[in-house]
Amino acid sequence: MLTTKQIKADMQRLKGEDLIVCSECGSDAIEEKIWVDVNHYAMINGESYFQYSSEGYDEYRCRKCMSETIPISTTEYKGDKND
Repeated sequence: MLTTKQIKADMQRLKGEDLIVCSECGSDAIEEKIWVDVNHYAMINGESYFQYSSEGYDEYRCRKCMSETIPISTTEYKGDKND
């Protein structure tokens, strides 16, 4: 998905919302690896939604810098970079 500077600015202005970004590079292109139950799912408008397991651990990877990351809010990221 193409994200312009204007879209990012608009998204940041959303009331009460803070984007989650990569702690390394600040990108919002984060993927999460989770365990799902393949026998418990719903199809809505052609999209599959699976029940996920809360057991196990979460793994996050940034598609931009291709590193494992800890997702943080944009506010935290900006604070870390200003220190």
